[in-house]
Amino acid sequence: MEDKSIMIKTREGERTIFLDEYDDNQVWISIQIAGGGAQTSMTLEQAKQMIAGLTTIVADMEAIA
Repeated sequence: MEDKSIMIKTREGERTIFLDEYDDNQVWISIQIAGGGAQTSMTLEQAKQMIAGLTTIVADMEAIA
């Protein structure tokens, strides 16, 4: 499998989000903060729901700006 991992760092550098493919058609997400972190995998459908939710939030924020 080709490496498709994505890393998103904040300005503070203490928070990082990692995204990658995981097993059979799943998406892996890891959120790391100073002192801890959490990770999970989700199905393709769940990942699509997350993208739709983020898209709605960003669009609402852009409409206000």
